[in-house]
Amino acid sequence: AAKSSSVSSPAVAVSSEPGAVKLDVVDGACTSKVQTPDPPKGPQTVGEVSTTERTTVPAQQSEPVPPVVKETPQTEPEPPVVKEMPLPPAVLALKDKGNFLFKNGDYQAAMTTYSQALKKLGEGADMAHGRCTLLNNRAACHSKLGDCSSCIRDCTAVLGSQVDNAKAWMRRGDAHRIMERYEEAYADLQQVVFLNPSLSSNAQTTMARLVPILSDRHGPNWRSRLPKRPSVRPVAQTSVTSA
Repeated sequence: AAKSSSVSSPAVAVSSEPGAVKLDVVDGACTSKVQTPDPPKGPQTVGEVSTTERTTVPAQQSEPVPPVVKETPQTEPEPPVVKEMPLPPAVLALKDKGNFLFKNGDYQAAMTTYSQALKKLGEGADMAHGRCTLLNNRAACHSKLGDCSSCIRDCTAVLGSQVDNAKAWMRRGDAHRIMERYEEAYADLQQVVFLNPSLSSNAQTTMARLVPILSDRHGPNWRSRLPKRPSVRPVAQTSVTSA
C-alpha cells in the first residue's frame, strides 16, 4: 500500500516594504507579485516642500493705487457786511449847504463846504457811502473849477470803495480827456457804457471823438493799448447822490 505523506507548506517571508515581492500560496502553487504602495493621500512632498507648493506661482501683488482727491477751489471769503449809518446831523447840514452852493454856481464855496463835511465825517467804515457821496460831489466842483488832477484823485477814491459808481467813472474819464490822457479816458468812459444807460449816451459821444485820435496815435490796433479796468456789474443807476 502506498504511503501517504503530507507536504508542509514552506514558510514564506513577506516584506511590507513597498516594491517587495509578495509570495502567495494558492492550492499548493506559489505565485508572486510585486507589492505596490498605496497612492499617497494629500499633496506629495519632496524633501520639505510639497508638490502643490512647488507648482503654485504666487500672483504678483500690485501696489495700492492712492485714492484720487479732488481739490476744492479756494474762494476768497466775502467781506463782512457793514451796516451803513446815516450821516451825523452836522455833516448832513454841511452836505446840504454844499449842494445849495453848487446849484447856484458857487463851485469854490461848495468845494470848501464838502471838504469840511469830509473832515468832520472821519474814516469810519460805517460811513463809506456818505464819504463817497461827498467825494463825488467835491470831484464835480473840481471839474467845474478846471482842477482835473484833484477831480481824478477824488473819483479814484470813490471807485476804490464803489467800483460800480458810474458818475465817478464819467467824471474821471472826462478829466483824463481834458488832460489828453486819451487811453485812460476811453477806458473810463467804457465803464460808464456798461453801468448806466442814462449816462451812456454822453459817454459814447465822447468815446466816438476819441477813436480817430487813438487810431492816429497807435494805429489800427489801438484798443490793445487801453489800460485794464476792473469788471463791473450793470446797474440801473448809480447809488451815490451828487450835486
